Amino acid sequence: MRMKKIFLLLALISLSLGALGDDSKEGVSRVRLVDGDSSCSGRLEIQHDNTWGTVCYQSHSQFLPVSGKDLKQMGCGTVLHVFTETPSGETPTSFVDYDTTCMGVPGRVRCSHSFKQAEQCKAYFTIKDFSSSDSAISAVRLVDGNSPCDGTLEVYSYHTWQRVTGQLQDDTVAEVACRQLGCRGLRYVLNIPTDGDRFLPVVCTGEEENLSECLTYLANPFNESSHHVGMVCSVPDLPFKTRLVGGDSSCAGKVEIFEKDEWRMICPEGPGTQMAAVVCRELGCGSVVDVVRGSHLWNTSGSGWNSAFFCQGSEPQLSQCKQRWRSWSFCDDPEDRLGVICSGSTVSKLRLVGGMNSCEGTVEVYHNDTWGTVCEHGWDIRDAAVVCKQIGCGPAWKAASEVLSADSRPVWLDNVFCAGTETDLSLCGSQLLLQNQCQSGRRARVDCSFSGFSNARLVNGSSHCEGRLEVYYHDQWSTVCNHFWDFRDAAVVCKQLGCGSAMETPESNPFGSGSGPMWLKRAVCSGSESHLSQCGSWTAQQFLCKSLDSVGVICSGADTGAYH
Repeated sequence: MRMKKIFLLLALISLSLGALGDDSKEGVSRVRLVDGDSSCSGRLEIQHDNTWGTVCYQSHSQFLPVSGKDLKQMGCGTVLHVFTETPSGETPTSFVDYDTTCMGVPGRVRCSHSFKQAEQCKAYFTIKDFSSSDSAISAVRLVDGNSPCDGTLEVYSYHTWQRVTGQLQDDTVAEVACRQLGCRGLRYVLNIPTDGDRFLPVVCTGEEENLSECLTYLANPFNESSHHVGMVCSVPDLPFKTRLVGGDSSCAGKVEIFEKDEWRMICPEGPGTQMAAVVCRELGCGSVVDVVRGSHLWNTSGSGWNSAFFCQGSEPQLSQCKQRWRSWSFCDDPEDRLGVICSGSTVSKLRLVGGMNSCEGTVEVYHNDTWGTVCEHGWDIRDAAVVCKQIGCGPAWKAASEVLSADSRPVWLDNVFCAGTETDLSLCGSQLLLQNQCQSGRRARVDCSFSGFSNARLVNGSSHCEGRLEVYYHDQWSTVCNHFWDFRDAAVVCKQLGCGSAMETPESNPFGSGSGPMWLKRAVCSGSESHLSQCGSWTAQQFLCKSLDSVGVICSGADTGAYH
């Protein structure tokens, strides 16, 4: 099992991921325990490709490829003894191996499992359910923190408070704990060194309402974590506030956040351009004009925040940037502290010029009563997707750059940071250039499709609310690539078809591969759109996406009177 944590640039919403990541459907068990003392003990088997196989254990395995929900569906508990056994001549010869992929951002990490047939196993899992009223997690608290929403995690089990290890899934355990405690959401995880106290290994998917729904390992063969889980959750009645102070206007000054009843200055990792773009965007102050550091600040009095911010530049608020604890002395040095000068206004209009039609060409934005171009630094397909959406064209075809000789137009923008879900380029983070400082000499260019996806459907399922996703484009139906497809995209499809909410979007599509071209390469939805055409998207006639990688969607069912 390979563990991969891939941090994406998306604003995430609370939607479920399947625990198995294969062709499992809601309400149908694909997990069983066999050859044990009861239906809740024995050798772990997973149904894959319509065949039951014994799940292999590997030395680098970190947790079981099942969830508490899977076991409860079998009528079993979630407190387990997990062992490994060596196959013998009496062990069935059908084995299943698995890989685990974890994706997301802090506060929203999800892991899925993909399975494949294995010819042999050196060892396999056996499980025994030890759930009882004594062993169940009945209460949760955070200790040694500054509020009820931060500190070291402790759970009440076996008549005592115990600390928790997360088996490399600290983010999902912490997310569920924040939810159970009534805190607004997980800000970041703290790694608390072990001190010999009793502890429980707990594994969550992140979708549970409380920790008692997660798996608890009373005994297991996995390598134990070297730290306890601690966390900082957002306090519900204390919103994360940001301001600029000390400058010539409300859109200039040193950056401060309001935490623990006081305003604190912050320090970025790196040059700070992305963080500055987020601050300007959050405060409605347009684009970044300049980033000010250290001794060049208006003043550096006050305390600093002891976590580092990691921003992509596309986040709508500073509170959505990743944070990582550094040390109690981090940001004490005034030279590390950040100030920003924002433009105070945004670009008001946008167009493409110099192309064969209005949906392709050099990007121009209107600022200070003049049309100007965009420098190509950091320009990518997500930015292009927003441009195409804003001007009413179809999906982005290409994000490119070009050298424009003897160009007298000003260069207004650089370092544009879009997530792809925005409806207007002015809603993306960006840097405003006041002195034509585009050192590369290259300007941003976009080629959009002239028309969008006019319709969508789900085919080859048991109803119109489940099946393989197809979109109507270029006068024909075509399948959709599942690369980076997620539940927010599926939620929009279900909403568009009048099919309620998204229940599952299987990693391995059980509805067949379809035929014909696969035009839609990527959709970027926030989940709030009502039609797939309102999402950012890009397409290509030929790209690497196997036919088996087409998207499948399972919706909850038709909304009465909504489907036509």
